[in-house]
Amino acid sequence: WQPNLQSIKVLDIKEGVVGSLYELNMVKTTDTIRFIEKTIAYILNKKLIFTLHSDQLFKTDDYEFQELGSTTVITKNVVYKSEDYLMQCLFPYLKNKFITLDKNYLDNFKSYIEKQ
Repeated sequence: WQPNLQSIKVLDIKEGVVGSLYELNMVKTTDTIRFIEKTIAYILNKKLIFTLHSDQLFKTDDYEFQELGSTTVITKNVVYKSEDYLMQCLFPYLKNKFITLDKNYLDNFKSYIEKQ
């Protein structure tokens, strides 16, 4: 569901999921970007929060799942941060691009799950 995702490596699995660490390698054109993902909250079928960080980016994804009849509504809140001043300045201009990208990932994930 994430076409740029090249690999996922488990770094540390914690009982109950919270605190688990993963290494994700994303390919953008010819560059590979390494991210570390950490699960910081997990409630089965209700909530998932994880952080994703690389050299210049710190992202928090907060998902809430709500069952409505035979469908599930996913609400996602995202926070982007960077220690790099220039990156921080770019985030407001990239906001719509980030929203579109996240929506595409969720749509791809929906298609993937429905085929399982």
